[in-house]
Amino acid sequence: MNRMNIKRSIWMGVLAAALLGCGGGGGGGSPAVVNSQPPVTPPVPVASVSVFGPTIAAPKHLVFSGANLYVAYQSGILVLNSTGSFVTSYSVADAVGIGVQSGLVYHTGNITSGEDTIFELGSLTPKVAYALNNFDGMVFYASNMLFVANSSNVLAYTNFSNPVFITGLGATPMAMAADTLNARIYLTLDDNKIGFLNPTNPSAGLTVLTEVTPAKWGPLQKPNGVVVSSTGFAYVVNQGDPNGTGGYISKINTTTGATETLLSDSVGNWGSLAVGFCGPIGITLDGTQENLYVTNGSCLSSYSGYGNSNKILKIKLP
Repeated sequence: MNRMNIKRSIWMGVLAAALLGCGGGGGGGSPAVVNSQPPVTPPVPVASVSVFGPTIAAPKHLVFSGANLYVAYQSGILVLNSTGSFVTSYSVADAVGIGVQSGLVYHTGNITSGEDTIFELGSLTPKVAYALNNFDGMVFYASNMLFVANSSNVLAYTNFSNPVFITGLGATPMAMAADTLNARIYLTLDDNKIGFLNPTNPSAGLTVLTEVTPAKWGPLQKPNGVVVSSTGFAYVVNQGDPNGTGGYISKINTTTGATETLLSDSVGNWGSLAVGFCGPIGITLDGTQENLYVTNGSCLSSYSGYGNSNKILKIKLP
């Protein structure tokens, strides 16, 4: 090839490269196709569920003291260690509420049919006078204030004495949780609301927090249990319908009242478990504040969550 042909070949190569670089020249040709992958969107973290401990007959409220989990149930108090293994149990009829004060565990129950009281764990000596109506949830505030839900009111005790009857709630109280950050006792009601009591002035009554427009502190559906985290969130376990189906956990910002569904039969990762809660009742947090524990009761056998009945569910927070 002579020198002229070599120059012509180089010039043609340069021209071709220039044309490709500008999309084939003037005239609006299509741009060169560039192979690219869309950005990878990380999955949104969701709560995940597992079974904790054995099947329990009609478990109610529950609480941690140290590394052990104390569960009130139909026939007494069951104690499980951090892996869910059985430690010991205590017999008492109709145990429902349970709480911890200065490392000591207290619970409701009765030794006289139809009359409830409060016992220190392991003792059947009543700590307070018998109540004709059934006790439900209970919680301690600071070192000496105890709040117990009755069938139509709340009883506030100071050092287990001098009860103040808090009435005019408008519905049946179900469960309570202490919020020392905001100086409140949260109280869930069976009319799908949550409110608070002032622990320094319990006779002031209930301040309802649930609002429909704009939606705050809800919506809730038969809220049976509540617990407050050290990070400023209230977690409420909702039973769902009267049959115990369609239950869910609400996560509520205690500063703004903004509410989201943390876990339901359509939200969260149920893994190999049956999907859904089955008549959930109690809820608590462990010492790490990373895991919720929920007690399930019963629900319709046709419901997807029926396989989780009478079990404790451990929920890993996202």
